Amino acid sequence: MRLHAIDLPNRRYSNGWNWIRRSRELNLSLFYRLRQGLSGLRPVLPPTLDSDLRAALTPDQISAFKRLTAYDQLHLLRVYRFTRVSDPTNTNLHQAALLHDLGKAALGGRVRLINRAANVLLAKVTPRLNKHLARLPASRWRLGLALALHHPELGAAWAEELGCSERCVWLIRHHADNPAPDDLDLLLLIHADRSV
Repeated sequence: MRLHAIDLPNRRYSNGWNWIRRSRELNLSLFYRLRQGLSGLRPVLPPTLDSDLRAALTPDQISAFKRLTAYDQLHLLRVYRFTRVSDPTNTNLHQAALLHDLGKAALGGRVRLINRAANVLLAKVTPRLNKHLARLPASRWRLGLALALHHPELGAAWAEELGCSERCVWLIRHHADNPAPDDLDLLLLIHADRSV
């Protein structure tokens, strides 16, 4: 009897199974990104945004949060609400949830929809070119792409300037790590970031 790829989860897929699996993963990823992009065309911020922000952030942190695009603000609010339900007393995690994409508004720039799409596409098709185009310092036309790639480090530095705790800064710095360090708070933040 011959074993099929589905019977061997920890081994390499053979007889075309690897291609099928990778194709399915790519299709799911592209579908998710398409849905994410379309929802970002007209984001609507909830009326409770300011009260949620006042509950978790200082006035300076709120001011920095408001520099982000409406799409990013809505995403961060969803991540915050997810982490608040999952772990109601973890203030470092809540602050990191609201500020983990702060680097997308650093250096006087913003990450726009076209930058997000280019970053995802280039990272899948040609990662070396993506890293080359996103290198810092970035010219004006490459700034959005550079911020998309380097936002964890830039956001962590900015959060530190804004008085966030060392733990919160660490969570922000590592929220895009792949693979992620074995830390429950970080894993929850990454799961929320990728789910909502």
